[in-house]
Amino acid sequence: MNAPMVGQKPRRRLGRILFSRILLFSLMLTILFTLIQASLDYRSRLDAVHQNMDEINDLYVKGVVESLWNFDQKVLAAQMDGMLHMRYINYVAVVENDRITLQNGKRKDQGVIIREIPLVHSHLEKEVLLGKLYVQADATRVVSDVAASITTTFLISLVTVAITAFFLLLLFNRFVTRHLYALANYFIKPAEDPARLSEPLHLDKKPTNDELDVLVDSFNSMRKELLSSYDQLRQNRDSFSALYNETPIMMHSINAEGRIIEVNNHWLKTLGYEREEVLGRKSTDFLTEASRKY
Repeated sequence: MNAPMVGQKPRRRLGRILFSRILLFSLMLTILFTLIQASLDYRSRLDAVHQNMDEINDLYVKGVVESLWNFDQKVLAAQMDGMLHMRYINYVAVVENDRITLQNGKRKDQGVIIREIPLVHSHLEKEVLLGKLYVQADATRVVSDVAASITTTFLISLVTVAITAFFLLLLFNRFVTRHLYALANYFIKPAEDPARLSEPLHLDKKPTNDELDVLVDSFNSMRKELLSSYDQLRQNRDSFSALYNETPIMMHSINAEGRIIEVNNHWLKTLGYEREEVLGRKSTDFLTEASRKY
């Protein structure tokens, strides 16, 4: 992960990242729940198909048997037409001796649910098999209806999720992101610059004693302590500098390379140099030959 650069202007990415994460997570949940709903809806519609076939057996078969026994083709055709008005029933036929004697609707060879109901007439205390009622339901219509219903539900859910996520983004930007952006702009100044501490941290919001207010109050308290510490350090440095420069003995300071980085006034006065002539030079440059050998 790349470290942020000091002084780099912050970008308002947090809200967009939150929006994309919410949208992605909500989309995954929407797809999952849509698949579950599709499965439940498909089973419910299949149950409805079988229930319709049960109703045909309970409501129509007796009349069909009577019409067949009485050779009443007109009533039989009306009864079969009534069956076709039941949902997903696409074809019905009366089969006698493996021959279709009467049919209605459009027969399909694939994607159907089939039920064959025996047509039995009681005559002289005997049961006579007249044939069978062949009922066909269109399973592809069930699938297409489920797909249409689920597609509509999914699109509505998706739009609802998008609107909700966008509304949450606006709220997050209003109550969080813009304040974090203000904090980032405040802290973007170099950390070693004490001057930035002269201005208190302030957020454009009503005090509610929330987490941001606690953060601001804590930082401003720390800022006051740091300012006090900086002032104390400055006073100590000035006192040390005065003591160093006014000490009546020759004093100089060198770095790791042996170069002079500071000298006091007595050193300059004794050797007769200006400060600019000395700083940065080797301390050995100002020693006698005998001292260098030592």
